[in-house]
Amino acid sequence: MPTIRLDKPYDLDMSLYPSFTYPLYSIIDGWYVKIVGAYSGLRFKLYEPKILRFEGVSALSEDIVSELTGLWFDPYEYVSKLSSSRASRVWLLLEAYEGVGLAIDPYSRLWLFVSVALSRHTDFHLNTVRWVRMISESIGDPRYARIEQLSMISRSFHLAQLPLQIQFYIEKIEYLEDRIDPSILRVKLQEGPWIGPKTATSYLLFSRRDATYMASSDIHFQRISRRLGLIDWSISWNPYMCRRYLCVDCPIHGGCLHWLARRDYGLLAGWIQTVAYIQDKLLCRSRLCSRCRVRSICSET
Repeated sequence: MPTIRLDKPYDLDMSLYPSFTYPLYSIIDGWYVKIVGAYSGLRFKLYEPKILRFEGVSALSEDIVSELTGLWFDPYEYVSKLSSSRASRVWLLLEAYEGVGLAIDPYSRLWLFVSVALSRHTDFHLNTVRWVRMISESIGDPRYARIEQLSMISRSFHLAQLPLQIQFYIEKIEYLEDRIDPSILRVKLQEGPWIGPKTATSYLLFSRRDATYMASSDIHFQRISRRLGLIDWSISWNPYMCRRYLCVDCPIHGGCLHWLARRDYGLLAGWIQTVAYIQDKLLCRSRLCSRCRVRSICSET
């Protein structure tokens, strides 16, 4: 059985839990089994904190497995590039979330787009995960999804809007993948129906290797960035401006959480936003302060 031996312990569960690739897997007897998208049938599992085993797809490279599991991204590589004040706070996050990577899937981009589109204004793990898997089981290829079929899954507005969003992605975005800079693609994505900066940013972060500087300014990142004193921001983002400007050219980016995260934390921004999601959803929301490992910099303790 192919094995990847790691230099340090890895947390596979917490690397996949906040990722928009999570709906593409099912957990069976402790194995993560790819059931949606490219490389369906692939299985991987941590046998020990430093040993990852995988099987089910022949001639699959370790590089691809590293991307899908999040192993490819090592946040420790980027801390030295931060200012001392920012680095001191990031070190606490690294200690609290040791072994958390960034699980992406550049090989199932349409499914990633579907996952992100279905995550708006709903509980991701309760609804989005279920919807994505049901689309895969009942329809197969999302390119052929029709409103009549999707309404059998749910009558939520998410499913009703999805066919037009998929059509836009196929006609206007798919051919541009890997041909233009992610920052430009972020603006172009927002030309689509019901696609705002959060959807565009989240899609890019988890569908490619070259967009880790993008941090979605969702409610979790807003709360944690303030609570831990990571970023001094005044606006999360402005959809009107995000549709008109690249971040670097935006006249109001000086107070924008998304831009400040990118400017101050560089290629670590996406990882910080990802662990902020874990922090807020699993600890802060339930007021589990006694279990929190970043209490020393929390403004609410």
